[in-house]
Amino acid sequence: ITRAPAPPVTTLSSLSLNYGAGDASLSVDAQAIAATVLNSISSCTLTFTATDGSAQIEVNGAQAVGGSYTLNGLTVGTNNVATIVVTVGDSSTTYTLTITRQAANVADASLAFLGLSTGDISPTFSASRLTYTSSAVPYTTGSVGLTIIKNMQAATVKIGNTVIPGQQ
Repeated sequence: ITRAPAPPVTTLSSLSLNYGAGDASLSVDAQAIAATVLNSISSCTLTFTATDGSAQIEVNGAQAVGGSYTLNGLTVGTNNVATIVVTVGDSSTTYTLTITRQAANVADASLAFLGLSTGDISPTFSASRLTYTSSAVPYTTGSVGLTIIKNMQAATVKIGNTVIPGQQ
């Protein structure tokens, strides 16, 4: 009996959007990924890790070396900026990334990103959603960090009645 080899794993284990004002970890559970940045952001760097260390990664048709790729020239509105292809052997998975750059001086009290340092939020972050849960935090975890990125710099972030200083 000859055992068939395990199928190749052609997924990303992590994807982050890094820019001057902050970083945002993006969910790689879906192949269509969306992010929103402030108007002051015109370029950003994607950092990523393939689940399989032998995978080849291309971004917009170019071989991505070192786990990062810089995106320049983000315009106000929707930017279909990246196609990320993860290949192992003859198998591949394609992710598409759309970044929306906010217009200048938009009164917007929504969030651009919400995430946890340990565990995940459910459902996946959406600027229009107001309620999330997390059930993936291990029992032994003593504390969890919360990453909050605002769509509008002048907005104030509060948890309960407490103003959270220094948020993006």
